[in-house]
Amino acid sequence: MCTNIDIGILIKKANNLIDRCLNNITLENKLLGGTQGLILRRIYESKNSPIYQKDLEKEFETRRSSMSQILESLEKDHLIKRVTTNEDKRLKKLIITKQGEKECELMAKKVVEFEAKLTDILTDKEADNLKNNLEKLISSLKKLEEEENGKSKTDC
Repeated sequence: MCTNIDIGILIKKANNLIDRCLNNITLENKLLGGTQGLILRRIYESKNSPIYQKDLEKEFETRRSSMSQILESLEKDHLIKRVTTNEDKRLKKLIITKQGEKECELMAKKVVEFEAKLTDILTDKEADNLKNNLEKLISSLKKLEEEENGKSKTDC
């Protein structure tokens, strides 16, 4: 039987290996990697509805300062634009550029190929169980973090 620390270590190992594989794919193809790539893809997916920095902060469980740095980098590379809205001048809508769309489309193709390799390892039932268990774990960790909010964030 696994102890809690074994589960955490296994998840961390899998995460590190997935990150390295995706980084290798992005380096080979001169694409954005890691979090920048995921965020660009999310902006690309929402091109028909408005998306704002605060939406990405919530979705990716990221602090405002970290998200600002990522978005500044994407904007500097001409992959996104930030546009002030008429409704609230403090809000800036995130819009993907044509260059960003091209990057995303190539990146999506490579990620789909990688995801296929990942899911080929598991049966459909195993993949569903893994996904359900990870979603359950993430939900529980969010609740634990909220409960521990009075304490240091690293106490979880």
